[in-house]
Amino acid sequence: MQSNRYSNWLDYETHVLEKSNYLIKITNDNSTFLGDDVNGKGIIISNYNKYKGQVKDTKINGYGCLLDENKIQYFGEYENGLRNGIGYYIYNNGYKYKGHWKADKRHGLGYLFTENSVIYGMWENDYLVYQMSAKVSFYSKASV
Repeated sequence: MQSNRYSNWLDYETHVLEKSNYLIKITNDNSTFLGDDVNGKGIIISNYNKYKGQVKDTKINGYGCLLDENKIQYFGEYENGLRNGIGYYIYNNGYKYKGHWKADKRHGLGYLFTENSVIYGMWENDYLVYQMSAKVSFYSKASV
């Protein structure tokens, strides 16, 4: 009889990380448990934030979605718990950024959608360093 690697699944259904207020829940498809390290797809809940996505060694790593009070705040790529790669962020003021991230900052090509305009350009260390022209069309739902 083959042993089930998830025989202790209930022990890992909720995993409180040492020295933190995080609650982690990992689904058992494509997940592995090595001692206290959790890897795979999961949910991390901290205060009013909720992360759903890939987890490596109990850290946010890979593709995922961060929700703030059940509203999407960011979805995209993470590395070692920081936004890194391509992602989409929604600011509290309603502005949106879609583009490249590095070490939790806008870095590389990206679009910033404000209330009245779209800014497209090159970002470095969270600052716009070069603005480029971009043609953006908006359509009403009635015309689509």
